[in-house]
Amino acid sequence: MTWPVEAPRHAVHVLQLCLVALFARVSAQNSGLLPRRPGLDRLLETLTLERGLLLGLLLAVTGLLWSAAAFWQWREATEKSHTSPREQLYCGLLFRNPTDADKASAK
Repeated sequence: MTWPVEAPRHAVHVLQLCLVALFARVSAQNSGLLPRRPGLDRLLETLTLERGLLLGLLLAVTGLLWSAAAFWQWREATEKSHTSPREQLYCGLLFRNPTDADKASAK
């Protein structure tokens, strides 16, 4: 079953479709093909480029801090074990724990 793996990809596709619809609506309004919607005009006045850039920067910094915290926890956990972080990373990249689907397909 690939549902948990495929769900984020489908969510991204839905988001992209919604953005294409929004861009098409704005383009059609600006060219005069569709009547203007006051609610959409207010939304576009609120969502400026500068606010979008600040939001993107905030999300990027949050992601970097979150990654650093995860790395720090991993490093502390490896200091307590008998193997070095390099060995654990190497083994983690080469080998993985078999799942039930792998066990079923091996039979």
